Amino acid sequence: MPKWFFEAGRGFFTKLHALKEIIEELQKETRVIVEDVSDGEPVFPDRAWKELEVLGYDLNTCMGETTVVLKSFFCALPPEELEAFRQKLVMQVPTILTVSPRRT
Repeated sequence: MPKWFFEAGRGFFTKLHALKEIIEELQKETRVIVEDVSDGEPVFPDRAWKELEVLGYDLNTCMGETTVVLKSFFCALPPEELEAFRQKLVMQVPTILTVSPRRT
């Protein structure tokens, strides 16, 4: 990555790190509630379901924020570096990005 990216991208990495921490905390809270519900332990089951609903909204907000951050990254990425970035990405997750032939 070019030097300009790391200088200008501090906010990008800070935002990604904050989103990662928030999502990890949401996962922990969700697991605790789901375990209680599945074990039949919640004292207030309606409250547990409401808390899960709120956690779902929070997670959805984080996903939307992640989309905005990534779109901003792609807008800031110089066009001449896009292909190199794409290739690095494909090398990280080749099975996800593999296009399977259409069935006829």
